[in-house]
Amino acid sequence: MLRLRTGAAKRFKKVANATMLIWRVLRVGESRFRRLDAPELLADVYEGRRFADGKPITRTSGKVA
Repeated sequence: MLRLRTGAAKRFKKVANATMLIWRVLRVGESRFRRLDAPELLADVYEGRRFADGKPITRTSGKVA
C-alpha cells in the first residue's frame, strides 16, 4: 500500500497535502496492528533481555555441588 502511494506523493503540489496522506496511511496502519500488552517492557526487549511468561529470566550460576 505504501509503495503505491510514494509514487503519487511526488506529484503533490502542496506539502500539506502530502503530509496529510502520510499521516492517513500511518493511522490506517496503526488501527490494524495489535496493541502491546506490556509497553513498559519494550525497552528491555530492545536491549535483548529474555522473558518467559512476561517475567524476566535471570541467569543463575552453574550446578550446585
